[in-house]
Amino acid sequence: FWEEVLNSDAKEYGGSGHGNFGGVDAVPVSSHGRYYSISLTLPPLGMVILKNISF
Repeated sequence: FWEEVLNSDAKEYGGSGHGNFGGVDAVPVSSHGRYYSISLTLPPLGMVILKNISF
């Protein structure tokens, strides 16, 4: 699981609220030479910081 630590477009920072609803799960779809990948919603003119949470 990748936790969304910061989303500069969050409503609490005056943004529109586009984001990943707290985080995303890696899925077994290979991409860029890796076995797993994630699909993100990136805010326009913003930034997202993610942190890997191992279970």
